[in-house]
Amino acid sequence: MPWRRRFARSTVLGLAVGGLLLGAIPATASAADVRGAGGAQSRTGSGGTPHENNLKVTAVSVGDAVVDARPGHVSKRLTFKPSATYAMDLQWCGSVIVQRAGATPGTFEGAEHSLRFGNGSWASENKPVSVTFELPQYGSSADTRWAVKAVNLAGTIPGSPCPQNLTVFQGDQLTGPGFDTTFTAQTLVDAEAPTNEAIWFDDVRSSKDPVKDGGFLRYQVVAEDLKSGFWQGKATLKGPAGLSVTTLFGTDVNVLNQYYPSCDLRGLMLWACEVWFTLPEDAPAGVWTMDSVELTDAGGASKVYPNLGRYPLDLPGRTLWARNFRLDRSEVDPWETEQTVILTADVSAEVQVIKARDINGVCVSGTPTLPQGGSGTLTLPITVPVGVPGCHPALLLEDANGTTSEIRGLPFITAVKGAPPQARNITLDRTTINPLQGGTVRVSLDVSSWKPGVTRVSVYAHGEYEPVKSLSASTVLPRVRDGHATVDLKFPNFEYWRGATNLEVPLTVGISDAAGVWTSYGFDGAEVPGNPLEINVNMPADTYTGVAPARVLDTRDGTGAPAQPLHSGSGVTLRLTGVGGVPATGVSAVALNVTATDTTGDGYLMVSPHMSYRPSGPSPSHLNWGRGRTIANQVIAPVGVDGKVYLNMSGSGAVSVVADVFGYYSDAPTGAKFAAVTPARLLDTRDGTGAPSAGATPAGGVQTVRVTGRGGVPATGVGAVVLNLTATEPVMPGHLLAWQHGGARPTASSLNWAAGQTIGNFVTVPVGPDGTVDLANISGGNVHLIADVFGYFTSTGEGSRFQVIVPAQVLDTRTAGTPPGPGATSVLAPRASDFPQAPTATAVAVNVTVTDTKAPGHLIVWPHGDPMPTASSVNWAIGDTKANLVTVPMREGKVDLNNQSGGTISLIGTIAGFYVAG
Repeated sequence: MPWRRRFARSTVLGLAVGGLLLGAIPATASAADVRGAGGAQSRTGSGGTPHENNLKVTAVSVGDAVVDARPGHVSKRLTFKPSATYAMDLQWCGSVIVQRAGATPGTFEGAEHSLRFGNGSWASENKPVSVTFELPQYGSSADTRWAVKAVNLAGTIPGSPCPQNLTVFQGDQLTGPGFDTTFTAQTLVDAEAPTNEAIWFDDVRSSKDPVKDGGFLRYQVVAEDLKSGFWQGKATLKGPAGLSVTTLFGTDVNVLNQYYPSCDLRGLMLWACEVWFTLPEDAPAGVWTMDSVELTDAGGASKVYPNLGRYPLDLPGRTLWARNFRLDRSEVDPWETEQTVILTADVSAEVQVIKARDINGVCVSGTPTLPQGGSGTLTLPITVPVGVPGCHPALLLEDANGTTSEIRGLPFITAVKGAPPQARNITLDRTTINPLQGGTVRVSLDVSSWKPGVTRVSVYAHGEYEPVKSLSASTVLPRVRDGHATVDLKFPNFEYWRGATNLEVPLTVGISDAAGVWTSYGFDGAEVPGNPLEINVNMPADTYTGVAPARVLDTRDGTGAPAQPLHSGSGVTLRLTGVGGVPATGVSAVALNVTATDTTGDGYLMVSPHMSYRPSGPSPSHLNWGRGRTIANQVIAPVGVDGKVYLNMSGSGAVSVVADVFGYYSDAPTGAKFAAVTPARLLDTRDGTGAPSAGATPAGGVQTVRVTGRGGVPATGVGAVVLNLTATEPVMPGHLLAWQHGGARPTASSLNWAAGQTIGNFVTVPVGPDGTVDLANISGGNVHLIADVFGYFTSTGEGSRFQVIVPAQVLDTRTAGTPPGPGATSVLAPRASDFPQAPTATAVAVNVTVTDTKAPGHLIVWPHGDPMPTASSVNWAIGDTKANLVTVPMREGKVDLNNQSGGTISLIGTIAGFYVAG
């Protein structure tokens, strides 16, 4: 069954996405000309170059000046310290890249070596932190100088996976004498061998004193970049008096048909294999040296790699020995009763005492019978307990002086194997996973086996990307011959998955019996008729259900969290399901109005699913504020598997946070679908559009606005509208209330302003029975109000569902192209390879940020190819950075953006989600 990848990872760089998914975050409008909406600032300030993440750390040194060692055994110490304080414990992860000394700059050789540094709390300290790590093994055709060329670091939440994208520190960014350190790797290879067939000998060592260990020597052979396929190896040991010993190793013990160490030398990777030698009987004292290794591939082609005389061992002579090992039977049936096997062997005359043991510690040896008066044959009973799949015996010889020698390499005792175990009725309790929430897939099956009985059932997921590729689970069984088993495979919730669209994750179900016989089903095994054993990882496309506004968080009075303000690096965990009219289950996201108040500095707030982790890189800012400002923004908050979200504050000073819930997204069939419209003005009190007459709304005044049958909104079947509300020319500070006409007036504000400020915010407002909504000026003075409609929710069955994705930047004129000039049109065109839903999406929610503004103006965003409307989506003054989350229909998977100003600007577009038909 092939692996089918239906989505691609999208790079998340630059400015962060805003919180609203239903419409645009209004940008600041001028008092003279408010054609669109105004909005919250992006946290990127004045539009500087985007960064991978906000990690701040200074490396002090890496290792010593020079280290001379064999490959794979170079210990280095990396010392670094934070250059900023952090108010929470962080887990530091990292990697080190090694490059051949003198190689072309930027050409890294070898894989990154992953590190995990553990936790450190730097809320009030700025102390250096050190960690020791081992460099990976590298080979070359001769002793080669190597250098540590780059160190990657990231700080993340304790217990979370290491991020995918780390902050890279190159040589010119680190301090200390150790960073550019080089070291010598002593490599033992055939200098004329092709680079894809190179091997070398790593550290050569014996398991113990070679003589006391029966002359049993251990070398390690390391293969680099071997051609893929089956390989066998033969190693040769040379000693005194022309003695020579060979031993075999390879990728499959069974193919070799005898016991020798097995190792996997396949693939373009580094693999190590231990090679064992048994010295000849009565071997004299002298120097023994690994002479060569011969590798043979599946086609019979072979090549010899000399050792060049490295790592000699000067060994004393050998007097204790055993040979000619025989078993009265090599295969037993221990599945019903224990079995006894008789081992016989010839031993040297010096042997006075003999003991036996099982290397694997499962079989029991009886009392041996020793020869009398010199060398001869011993006999030894070995008991194989019930249920043991075999034994690997060894002998411990001892002479009259107490000298001992352990003899290995004896014949195996194996258990008879019957028919392979079988599985029937394999079922999955679910076939779809929401990557934002994760979940557990229960695999159920019936198992049967011959005498050994099934001892383990395992399930493996297959995939190219994290977290799929390392996903597995097993259940241990007590030698079940005919029974039922279940395995729970847990898919974590991980924000990196948020772009998943019909990602099919195939599974392999494997069962093994006590004899070690394995049977597989699914991706790496037999096909299961009627059951493809696949899990579909897919973002839900959900409907919307509105609820009466309810306060779920207020850090001023302790609602939903402790009664204390947030500071940089601090946050709160907020439950959103089961409260405020939101169901306890089946919810993918909750619609909130989040307000920042009592602000003593500049900052921003990020809202993310609880207990989910995202790669390092720019995080979405859902609410931005300046010192002394009170500002609100609408946020569609994806909830974690536990129904909670995490709100994290970054910036200076402190802030109080208030959140009101007004709706949620789920797969409820009774929910409403969304229909985007070309932005249209429904209210402007400056010229009387949609109002009884032109004129500012007085203190306490209410504007009743008809929203149905206007601006592309149908006359009937409308449950709620998405409006961009803008306040301009306010005389006094205040806030705006929005609710359905004829309904109860809410207490939660939809828009907050200061005196003289022009500001906007998107709101979703239920529509009254007569098709109108009410807007109330809660301030001590007059204010002009503007309302633009961007879409509506309908329960008639027509419309689109919303599919949230990981915020993905698809446009940045600062790094690609030239800054749009006056009247210039840019095109936002997400690639179908990254966003499979884009070509057929009915609308897109995109966070549009304007920065580097040279003249006041506004931005118009509309469907690609359609006539350009007049309503703006972002308004700015000179030097402003303004952001707005615009919901706009797509044509051919594209959206157009036009600069309506007298100067150049920079544009950044970050997609938050798509509306899809269904």
